[in-house]
Amino acid sequence: MLGIFWLSLPNAGASVDNSRLVKRRNHVIANGTFYRWKSKYGGMDVSEVKRLKELEAENAKLKKLLAETMLEKTALEDVVSRKW
Repeated sequence: MLGIFWLSLPNAGASVDNSRLVKRRNHVIANGTFYRWKSKYGGMDVSEVKRLKELEAENAKLKKLLAETMLEKTALEDVVSRKW
């Protein structure tokens, strides 16, 4: 959630250390990381970001369950299709 705070204060304490690094409130991050966070979380409140993280975690769990179920289905189909 710290990234959201940085994005809400776009120029607060910002200085370019290097062509690739940006210093924001005693933390040095890569420009690419900062702009990726800005594009992903820029217009969101902290509560919206928390909800997004929860949904992403739930989505990952559901994808894992789907993959396991499809694997089981394939294994059962192989067993059923064998001729005894």
